[in-house]
Amino acid sequence: MLRLEADASALQLYRVVEPKLDPLSGRLAWRWRVEGMVPGADLTDPERDDASMRVFVVFGEPGLMTRPRTLFYSWGGADPESRAFLSHVSDRIGVVVLRAGPEMAGRWISEARNLSADFRGVFGEEPSEPVTAVGIMIDTDQTGASAASELAELLWLPGGGS
Repeated sequence: MLRLEADASALQLYRVVEPKLDPLSGRLAWRWRVEGMVPGADLTDPERDDASMRVFVVFGEPGLMTRPRTLFYSWGGADPESRAFLSHVSDRIGVVVLRAGPEMAGRWISEARNLSADFRGVFGEEPSEPVTAVGIMIDTDQTGASAASELAELLWLPGGGS
């Protein structure tokens, strides 16, 4: 288990995936828990774009002439659950709100996501690049709030991806 805490700050941890993963051939699964919601957070507002926890997936290699696409699975604030949209930060970043509101705070929740379907839902096309990194983030720098969350069992499940 990994515990993240933030106080008017942001923390991002990621791991490069080797070998690279084919997003059409599997699912990403994890368990997460947040202690509470970031007060005033709104993932669509640049002034309040904070989240108690995010799991993210990078599609493609970063480089001087290329910019990978990224999906952020968020335990967000005011946004409704199951909402997917392009981030205000970049059209190369997608946001999928999996959990919102205080009702589930304090409980461990299991997730298993079809990366190809989620990519299609945000970007309108199949992913053409492999998964090159997976990470987690806690973010309270915009609202100046405090938050704590935990992550367990971040796994790649082969099969059933498309």
